[in-house]
Amino acid sequence: MTIFNNVMEQGQVLGKNSAEMGKTVVFAGLGMFSYVEEKSINYFNELVGMGKDYHSDDITTLKDKVESLNKNVRTKFNEKEAILETKIHNAFSGVLHRLGVPTKDEVRTLIEHVEELTSKIEKLKK
Repeated sequence: MTIFNNVMEQGQVLGKNSAEMGKTVVFAGLGMFSYVEEKSINYFNELVGMGKDYHSDDITTLKDKVESLNKNVRTKFNEKEAILETKIHNAFSGVLHRLGVPTKDEVRTLIEHVEELTSKIEKLKK
């Protein structure tokens, strides 16, 4: 009965820890989205200011400047998106690792090892 109680207690502790880690990941994600929103507003305001500076009656010049701004915005967005994606990936990977969930590479390595052992066993049987 003591072993059963120990297992039950460990299960409850693991459940609490998993719930806390889940909350932490959710809060981290919300924090990242808040950060991106704040930075987006700042970039938007910066672009509005730059647009006012570039105001011109010459349509060709204006089109060239808009294309340049568009390219700069895309570049900045792609950089920030890559950083955000990496941070989210790392956060989720960390949580999954702490929960004991193996990565694809770990599973692949284990499968290869099992196949190798199975092959050796089959050779020994013959």
